[in-house]
Amino acid sequence: MEIKKSMNEQNLFQKFISLHIGIIPMPLYLLLVLAYCLLTLGKQMPDDMLGAIGIMTLFSFVLEEIGKHIPVLKSLGGKVLVVTFLPSYLVYEEWLPKSTVNVVTDFMNNNNFLAFL
Repeated sequence: MEIKKSMNEQNLFQKFISLHIGIIPMPLYLLLVLAYCLLTLGKQMPDDMLGAIGIMTLFSFVLEEIGKHIPVLKSLGGKVLVVTFLPSYLVYEEWLPKSTVNVVTDFMNNNNFLAFL
């Protein structure tokens, strides 16, 4: 009985480790989220291209995963819809830290990033 339970737990752990958020393996993603949280709480988030692209990458990959798993939206291109509109709603409701919003907004406005695409 004990052996089956420990094997089952090991399988759950192995399944968790093998998950990916976008193209990033779960352990690395958790490390990046921890770094983002520590930088944000410590008010040390870089306000340059590195910080902005890092923030956008972390949020876009997790929002893509959310969009992939919503039953009705999945068939309507839910990944794109969630990645496009949910961040705007989060900013509108002020659920994101001001530093995050400022870094990404400054990057998009000052660097003409959309013209690059």
